[in-house]
Amino acid sequence: LDAFYVGVYTQISYVYHFSDRFAWQVGRGAYGLAARTPLRGELERTFGVQPTANDEVQFFVGSDVMWKPLYGKLAVLNRAVIHGEVHLLGGATLFRFTNSGFRPGINLGGGGRIFVNRYVSFRLDMTHNIVIPTGGGTTSFSNVMTVNFALALNFGGTD
Repeated sequence: LDAFYVGVYTQISYVYHFSDRFAWQVGRGAYGLAARTPLRGELERTFGVQPTANDEVQFFVGSDVMWKPLYGKLAVLNRAVIHGEVHLLGGATLFRFTNSGFRPGINLGGGGRIFVNRYVSFRLDMTHNIVIPTGGGTTSFSNVMTVNFALALNFGGTD
């Protein structure tokens, strides 16, 4: 939640589905690029000052447990049926910051998935990561918000 930059990243993950209700996102990793916000540019142009050094996320890895309480079908104009699910997730993440190094975090979030067919789906997740201070010049908790839109591929499964 930094007003001076927004991180854009690419992520890869693997999810193992134990049942229709529970899954484990065994591993996920992301590498990011920091993009300056217009506020930072305006501060530099208008007042000729540099903002203080910001601690930006470089990359992160983590794992989550997923609970999928809702699954449904939706008819679209009585011509097509869309299958989807809603899930909640929680887990742990290890972040690498530019100034403070590695810091652990706890994340909570939720999302949904729309199935295109048996093998392909689209997934949207939103998570709130609470990053724990562990030294390295950092004395307070940080927040990292993520919004992921993903193409999910099913390798296996019988349904």
